[in-house]
Amino acid sequence: MPTIAAILAAGKGERMKVAIPKPLFPLLGRPIIAYILDALRESGISNPIVVTSPSLRAPLGRVLPGNQRFVNQARPLGTGNAVEQLKPLLKRRATLVVINADNALFLPHHIKGLLSSHSESGAQVTFATAKVDDPRGLGRVLRDPRGHVANIVEENEASSEAKLIREINAGLYAFEVPQLFDLLSAIKPAGPRREVYLTRAVELAISRGLKVSTISVPQESSIGVNTLSEAALAQSVLLSRKLAKLMASGVIIDDPASVSIDWEVEIQAGSRIYPGTILRGATRAGRECELGPHSVITDSVLDNGVCVRASWVTGSRLGEGVSVGPFAHIRPGSRVDKGARVGTHAEIARSHLGAGVRMVHWGYLGDTTVGVKTNIGAGTVVANYDGKKKWPSRIGSGAFIGSGTILVAPARVGDKATLGAGSLVPRRRAVPAGSLWAGVPARPLTKGKQKKGRKT
Repeated sequence: MPTIAAILAAGKGERMKVAIPKPLFPLLGRPIIAYILDALRESGISNPIVVTSPSLRAPLGRVLPGNQRFVNQARPLGTGNAVEQLKPLLKRRATLVVINADNALFLPHHIKGLLSSHSESGAQVTFATAKVDDPRGLGRVLRDPRGHVANIVEENEASSEAKLIREINAGLYAFEVPQLFDLLSAIKPAGPRREVYLTRAVELAISRGLKVSTISVPQESSIGVNTLSEAALAQSVLLSRKLAKLMASGVIIDDPASVSIDWEVEIQAGSRIYPGTILRGATRAGRECELGPHSVITDSVLDNGVCVRASWVTGSRLGEGVSVGPFAHIRPGSRVDKGARVGTHAEIARSHLGAGVRMVHWGYLGDTTVGVKTNIGAGTVVANYDGKKKWPSRIGSGAFIGSGTILVAPARVGDKATLGAGSLVPRRRAVPAGSLWAGVPARPLTKGKQKKGRKT
């Protein structure tokens, strides 16, 4: 029989008190539902059906693959009602895996174990349980003296004795179709909202003498996300998995408790992550990099041997052996080529620094292209914004920009040109290659190349 999966993703997460729908709430840079899709795919179940509300279908569709199958649950009438919406699609015998969209922590082997137990036991219903330290708010699993499942009781219906039970329903099921729909059709709506709960199908299956079995999963894998506190707890589990994977591949992490690395970040062996460092988004780092301490790197590509000390790098590319910081800021759209150095309190935005460029001390380059082996002196500022528009500037290769220089964009400085300390290059002024300029406003002191070195 085929195995089909359904993800119940109609919940808006009202208890989280945020605008982001619960299935799309980010954990380590990815929406919760993405982890569930990965676990299903890696367990051998592709293209699951996502049951969601009409209002969430468009937001989910913008994040999930283009071929994702959706089924609408027109009204929020409980998990059982959500599964009932699948009936028109499941007209033949099949095994249906049902998983709640608020649990990002099930691993592929948990799903494989569920299906294996379900098949081997010949059960009509199999579900995952976990023993937890604090079961408050969760459905308890009641067992008879022989250890067989007798019922699942929700917190608001549990007796004082049942509330002491630590075994809970983890929110991962396997059902046989069409028997499941027979069970659901017999369940009476309950509660003030007249909801149909999927757990009632387990209770009804037991009362009808159908085979019901369970598998056990670790406590950490049973964490569902209904509050921001639970989201933080789930993220900590994912982070521990991510860091363990990186360290197993040869990445050195000095203090795992002090770093945060998003799920899709890639780091090659031999690189070292120092305390207080955050790596976000689609960041990729090569071999022998040194990142941190206290650096934040987002959606950036770092080639081999890059060093980023106590600095921010966002949406940029750093070439081999580049050194950044401390306290530097590489803003989106920037590129720093091989061996260049961006030092203390230096900031660049949408700029390209060629190989070997030195901008060792504080300064700002905006929308600027700098040629190879150029020196940018301390306090250099490219004033790229005129109040209405940002203008590009270009500084050639082998140039020397003296300390405290201001270039008003658009500006041009030729190859091997020299600007004396404290110079002001007015807007649209071009400094010829090989010349020496200085002053406010800057003016030529020589017309050709300096044969005896630069004087400023």
